[in-house]
Amino acid sequence: MSIRKRTWIDKQGVKHESWEYCITIQKNPRVQKRQSGFAKKGDAVAEYDRIKEELKRGRGVTDANLIFEGCKSIYMKKKFAKNTRDKYETFFKLHILPFFGKRIMSEITSIEVDNWIEKLLNKEIGIPTINDCLKICKAQCNYLVRKKVIYNNPFEYTDKVSGIAKKKVCRCFTIRQSTRMLRRARSKFPRKFYMLLYLALYTGMREGELLGLDIKYIDFKNLTIEVAQQYTAGELKEVLKTSSSYGFVEIEPEVAEELKSYIEENNITSGLLFTNESGNPINKNNMMQRWFKPMLKSLKFDKTMRFHDLRHTYASINLSSGVHYLYVSKQLRHSKPSVTLDIYGHFVPDAHKQEEVKMIGQKFREQIVNIDEYRAIKKRVETL
Repeated sequence: MSIRKRTWIDKQGVKHESWEYCITIQKNPRVQKRQSGFAKKGDAVAEYDRIKEELKRGRGVTDANLIFEGCKSIYMKKKFAKNTRDKYETFFKLHILPFFGKRIMSEITSIEVDNWIEKLLNKEIGIPTINDCLKICKAQCNYLVRKKVIYNNPFEYTDKVSGIAKKKVCRCFTIRQSTRMLRRARSKFPRKFYMLLYLALYTGMREGELLGLDIKYIDFKNLTIEVAQQYTAGELKEVLKTSSSYGFVEIEPEVAEELKSYIEENNITSGLLFTNESGNPINKNNMMQRWFKPMLKSLKFDKTMRFHDLRHTYASINLSSGVHYLYVSKQLRHSKPSVTLDIYGHFVPDAHKQEEVKMIGQKFREQIVNIDEYRAIKKRVETL
């Protein structure tokens, strides 16, 4: 029991005494509830016991000095994937802490949350980003409520921002540009970069999946590559973007021959296909700065194009060439075919568009004729 007697002398020399209690709500970081000014020890003990009981029932009061930034520190001690943690830290730094960082948790209201969202909208922050920030704040406060660090979630009753988000433009290379890149990579850049570029254009695999590709996942007999791990954020891990990302990618015989040639040239018997001079996985940023960006510059292509745009190129070329979207969706390992159509539907050829329109028109005309015939027969029957 943390009860103590306080004694002090005022400016007039008069001695004063009072009792106070102190309750530790959270040890790390330290969160306490303290109250003084009790004339008798018994009064302090009674109030101490009452608050202690309230805390046990989950109805205690938040410490007056507990600020939002302190709550964020507690929440971020949870285990998150590195990419997720980096994303959360960025959102906190740019959009959340500048508004709530120094605010006392118990004083934040739903109205303030609405004002915060309004300010983000006025800054022209994207709707998906705002909803992500709101989701993080709700999850943080729900976690702290469960841990009884705080006893109210001010973000709980704020709905997601609705509205039409600006659709991202899907940027791709043309067939001619892709061919020029492969030729330039083969003649002017290391063999490993050419092979990376080649596989990206011929399989649609993601950058991290290619950098984490192990020889044991290549099946030359069945002409498939199993996607089971990736190298991202400096780590080789078996956690992929989504559950549907795990699977097999079919490769053409020509791709298999190119892969065999690369493996034999580099005497690869086990481990990753793409490594640096030290035998470690190739760093994404190094690859972009040393090979990909210089290649774009040498070809006078748009320097803002990304390696991920090679995946878009694979999809666009296949769909434009008449390959069925269900096959492309399977190769890209999307969660469902509708995702493929949402992103790349405008690449599906419209060769039979006019015939289909005529077919629909004919169906309508047939229905109209049938209705007219039915009405004529009904009218004749009624006159009998």
